[in-house]
Amino acid sequence: MRTARFRGDVRAWFRSDASAGRTPDLSQRDLSPSSPTVWGVDEPSSLTHVLVADVSAAVARYEAMPSQASLRRDVVRTISAAMEGLHWQLKVDLLALDDQRHALLAGERALLAEETYVLSDNGKVRTSARRTPLPAAIRLVVRLVERQRPGYSVDFTHPGWNCLQRSVVVRHRVVHPKSLEDLQVADAEIEEAVRAFYWLLALVIEVLRELTNEWSLLRSQAIGAATDTASGN
Repeated sequence: MRTARFRGDVRAWFRSDASAGRTPDLSQRDLSPSSPTVWGVDEPSSLTHVLVADVSAAVARYEAMPSQASLRRDVVRTISAAMEGLHWQLKVDLLALDDQRHALLAGERALLAEETYVLSDNGKVRTSARRTPLPAAIRLVVRLVERQRPGYSVDFTHPGWNCLQRSVVVRHRVVHPKSLEDLQVADAEIEEAVRAFYWLLALVIEVLRELTNEWSLLRSQAIGAATDTASGN
């Protein structure tokens, strides 16, 4: 297994080949603390840093005692929580961009916000939580980004995506067990969960780069409009 690659400098994790070639090389990208690409991963109090650290710690505990069944389940649960957190932050950033772009449909915004609308008997509209399975939710985010950034696309035939789909099934089995067998986590399932995490982490970095470029375009357009106004054009 290649889970040991979680140890060490967090930037090296991003450059790891543990995702079978999916993780992008960030060596030529802006890794300053304020860079959206890093997304707070070097800040101990940031969500991303905590999630990645949790996964690293869970894998380290498992590697120290691989025969401990509870530690195997802990890896699955921790990676699942980390992927949910990374994906949620991604949706928040996409919604923030749309606050300026106004390119999303009302239904798309509601799905990103995990909300649905219900009409009560007294005619009032209220919102309620609506969860979308992680694979479908990821496909939604990617489709919306691809629509706004035509030059960007994601290869969903990549092994990392397949690992993510299977790891979601394993997580559901472990969290909602119906037998002792459901609580058993195989070596291959742990490895796939780790690969799924790396794949999603790489995807997050790529999508954030696209959103950052879109923000830059918006700023350029705003500056251009202000210049035209000032010059009387």
